Amino acid sequence: MGKGHTFCTACVTSHIEKHHKCHCPVCRKKIESRAPNYSLQQLILNFVNRRDKVLAAKGEGGAGAQAGLRAAVHQGSATSPGGDQGHSGSGHESEDE
Repeated sequence: MGKGHTFCTACVTSHIEKHHKCHCPVCRKKIESRAPNYSLQQLILNFVNRRDKVLAAKGEGGAGAQAGLRAAVHQGSATSPGGDQGHSGSGHESEDE
């Protein structure tokens, strides 16, 4: 049914409040599910953890940016039309949407 586009909860909530419609900002289909996409969250956390280990081994910091990314992941993500958990879209809505 839907494309399974995935957005962070804050972005999709902001889009819905701004436009007063519960439609996907990418394909405009009705959002049927705002359930967390745990697979995507885990993928991002694994990436961040591996990157942290590589940076630590190289002696590079960047803790501020890393903490920000972790906070964004813990905020959660939501899926729109169809609730397909296996595919992610751009991740954020564009300003003109």
